[in-house]
Amino acid sequence: MPARRTARLAAATGVAALALGLGACSEDDLGAQDPDLEPGTPDVRGEDDLTDPYTGDYDAAWAEDYEAYLDQEVTLSARVGEVLTPQVFTIEPPPEGGEAPELLVVTEQDVTDLSPGIAVVVAATPREEFDLPAAEEQTGTDLPDADLGSWDGEAWLEAAAVETSPSDDG
Repeated sequence: MPARRTARLAAATGVAALALGLGACSEDDLGAQDPDLEPGTPDVRGEDDLTDPYTGDYDAAWAEDYEAYLDQEVTLSARVGEVLTPQVFTIEPPPEGGEAPELLVVTEQDVTDLSPGIAVVVAATPREEFDLPAAEEQTGTDLPDADLGSWDGEAWLEAAAVETSPSDDG
């Protein structure tokens, strides 16, 4: 009989804990990854696209969590670092974003108004290791071999949309 009582007590405790846990959830908790948390980052994908798991600055915290966003669409606000071609450039954090490595961005559309230091919003899918032939196949582009050799094996972004705007302090 003690085993049956223990089982009932465990079940009752579990139900009570579940009720308390659900009661403690608020609307704010459920929206912890709400992309609206970064109001300065515009939605460059359009109204019909699903909500990204991250919309905000490319900063040290995001760079540290890069692997958590692999193969998921994200929207990042950043500054252009180096422009390799109208389809290939690097991004770096905005001044308030802390230290993070430059990140390679490849897009199938030409972005004609790119220049170092300009503010940019990139809607992209983080990829694990840059490989020139695979990147060309994924983006449907012919990329410059010589300029990209140093990026082999590095993290990169496959961009679906890029918007630029003049920088206030760049």
